[in-house]
Amino acid sequence: MKNNDRLTVAFVSSVPHGAAERSLLGGVRLRRGGYADAGRTSMKKVDRNISQAREELVGAQAAHDPARAASVQVRLARWLARRSQTSESAQVADQAWAASGWLTDAEVQSVARTQISTHLAAGDTEGAERWVARWRAAQPDNALVDIAAARVAGHAGDVDAGLAALARVPAVFYDGAGRKRRRDSAVDVESCLLARAGRTDAAVGVVRAALRGGHVDVSPVVVRELGEDAVRAVLPDLSPAQWERWTMVAAKDGSRPALRVLELMDSFRPGDPAVLAAAAQVAPLHGLDAATDWDARLHRHGMADLSTLVSLAADDHAQPTDRAVAAALAVTDYHDERALPHLEHALDQVPTQRHRELAAQLEIVAPGLVSFR
Repeated sequence: MKNNDRLTVAFVSSVPHGAAERSLLGGVRLRRGGYADAGRTSMKKVDRNISQAREELVGAQAAHDPARAASVQVRLARWLARRSQTSESAQVADQAWAASGWLTDAEVQSVARTQISTHLAAGDTEGAERWVARWRAAQPDNALVDIAAARVAGHAGDVDAGLAALARVPAVFYDGAGRKRRRDSAVDVESCLLARAGRTDAAVGVVRAALRGGHVDVSPVVVRELGEDAVRAVLPDLSPAQWERWTMVAAKDGSRPALRVLELMDSFRPGDPAVLAAAAQVAPLHGLDAATDWDARLHRHGMADLSTLVSLAADDHAQPTDRAVAAALAVTDYHDERALPHLEHALDQVPTQRHRELAAQLEIVAPGLVSFR
């Protein structure tokens, strides 16, 4: 870099042969882009399904086929809800329910569950309660109605009513579609209600029982809401598949609490490759300290190719000063040549008034690497 008044890479330590050829983990940008692309693809599919359902509905109505029309309305209401077109979804669902005599048991269950979830997501507990009542009248022996009632009661703040509804649910039952179901599939609802009732130990107990049973997928979010002690308590109960699932959920979530779950998992099973790979995606999202901490762990366990310092240095969304320091640390502490172009790029983006401050900071963490001209 030849311009005056610039921060310049002045010295580069020797690096191991082949370091430059190692693939850079595109953790931050690839993860964001990948999920964004997947989301767009999913929404395109939803839009197609909405369009097809509208056409089918017109055809069924023109053919004076009320059974087919009601069935299509159930599907259309579900897809509209997926597209967040909640008002129209509710209208179509009401129309389907008005013709519920034509619906199968599975369709009755489907439209009720969709509308309960949609109303709860919108904060409309009264609307959700109305659909619970409709569903109970149509299928009084379906234990899924009680699970839905417990969920709605929890949203309404009626913990006692929620626990009472769950108490009516058998350990194993068949739903309105004839599918075998388990009570512990509602572990998220039950653990939350128990915790809100001040029965944290019981909440952790139902989670551990569900995990040990191996019949349901318990999300780390469910356990995290019970506190860090709960996470520590259930880690020994995770099956290999569940452990892997938790790391994937944490990587996709990307939040600070998700990173904390990964920290607890790493403390329980140090050096676990799945945990380290997930943290390599999440840590760079949370600044220099997190990236530095996890980079040390990655190097300690032979996974330097997933360097979180290099990922942070490469992230155009991060602050240029943090990117510069991350790159400097990667080069100086770990001789990672992949960080050099990112260091150059970050220095170009640092405001002039921050140059001397950054130069002083870099002189501490990476003496001799960068000079101020």
